[in-house]
Amino acid sequence: MKAKWIILGGIALIVAGMLAWILALPHDWQTWLGFSRQDYFVTGQNYAFYSGIGPMMLTTLGFGTIIGGLWKTHNCHYDGCWNIGKHKINGTPWCDVHQQQGLEAHTTDELLRLILDELRAIAGGSGDRAS
Repeated sequence: MKAKWIILGGIALIVAGMLAWILALPHDWQTWLGFSRQDYFVTGQNYAFYSGIGPMMLTTLGFGTIIGGLWKTHNCHYDGCWNIGKHKINGTPWCDVHQQQGLEAHTTDELLRLILDELRAIAGGSGDRAS
């Protein structure tokens, strides 16, 4: 829990620093982002954005999506656990800490057997079957 607050504090500090930079030097950050006002008003284009930070942002978004998807795939199945699941139980990953809880869950075969038993009980108890 403490690490979460440290990370959130670091993010807040970075955002506050960027906001101060934007307010103090507006032309500086516009040039850094590739928005050259002279080029834009003369030619109507922002070549620096299209060839610089724009593709970088798209690349970062793409890699972030890939990494997030891989993390979600290999993350522990227990709610709230961020550990990598090393043990596959019923097709889902479980970490060392929560492995026992995964073993206590029903296997796929047990679940199918329970569903079939329920369906047989429903079909057998109706008596209105036309066979």
